[in-house]
Amino acid sequence: MAYQVKEKADMREILCKSLTSVKNKRRVLYVSERTEDKKSITRVHKVFIYLVKKIATTREELPEPILQIVKTCDTKTKEETICYRVKGGFYVVNNDQFLEVIFCHSLRVEIVPKVTAVSAVK
Repeated sequence: MAYQVKEKADMREILCKSLTSVKNKRRVLYVSERTEDKKSITRVHKVFIYLVKKIATTREELPEPILQIVKTCDTKTKEETICYRVKGGFYVVNNDQFLEVIFCHSLRVEIVPKVTAVSAVK
């Protein structure tokens, strides 16, 4: 499913995907958005991954979630990229069965400035 929304001088494109594998007990949700305005183009990618495993009993403690944040800036092209990622897990009881859900959520934001004729001359 993909659609575009136009607003005044700005343009926005959104792409959504949902992939489910019953055999592998996995679900992946993906959202990609591209926004263009007078000064820059912004791309946002969101990915949510879930894996489900049956377990006999819950463990005493789950490992703590892992959080990663990376920001990069290119001083020549003025491009910026920010990446966030969280990995972790939790327990669920369904029909008297213990299930462990492992997840990974990631967000990537890319900002690319548009090149103008004035900045190209300098």
